[in-house]
Amino acid sequence: MQEDPTLIGRPLPDEVKTLMRRVLSFTDEAAEICQQQIQDTVIESFAPDWIDLATPTSTPQFRSAANPFLDYVNVYRNGDVVGFILLWCDDRRLSAIEQAWVSDDPPAGWPAPDDVRFEPNNYHH
Repeated sequence: MQEDPTLIGRPLPDEVKTLMRRVLSFTDEAAEICQQQIQDTVIESFAPDWIDLATPTSTPQFRSAANPFLDYVNVYRNGDVVGFILLWCDDRRLSAIEQAWVSDDPPAGWPAPDDVRFEPNNYHH
């Protein structure tokens, strides 16, 4: 997977939107606000492991001001933890999604929603 400048200014790809819905489902944020943030967000930069996002100030804010927004979302492949997903916010609105990995091999793409689980880990603390 490579950087893709043709995506700048566009909405997130559907597979990333679906992944973000899954990650946000682990929070206690209102589902309609999560959905609105995902829908309103556009790409500022797109790389294999990090997508910078722009979310309009007219979009409703999350209640949480934590950054990263949600920790402990592990990515599994073949039953093994291979990385984790972090969501970043600015002014309680989505500003980035990060995919980190714990092996020598970077991921080939963003994980499927069924490959992520909310649970503590020790890889990024």
